[in-house]
Amino acid sequence: MCGPKFCSMKITQDVRDYAAAKGLSEEQALADGMARKSEEFKAVGGEFYVPVEALTSRSPGRPKDDCTPSGGQAQPGLGATDSKG
Repeated sequence: MCGPKFCSMKITQDVRDYAAAKGLSEEQALADGMARKSEEFKAVGGEFYVPVEALTSRSPGRPKDDCTPSGGQAQPGLGATDSKG
């Protein structure tokens, strides 16, 4: 499954590259990544639905372009509701 900002084949290759660079197995690299994402999830409150304000005040380790292309602001055509309906 792929989209404009997501490609499962690229993610798989990124995991393999990360594992090779760190001297880990793919399974160890996945476990490491999941542990880091779990900590990030807990750091922003551990909720699936987070207020927009929480997204605009980023945690220190969170990349600028994580989840939304405008750093937490919805854009028309990307799941946002525009005024035209």
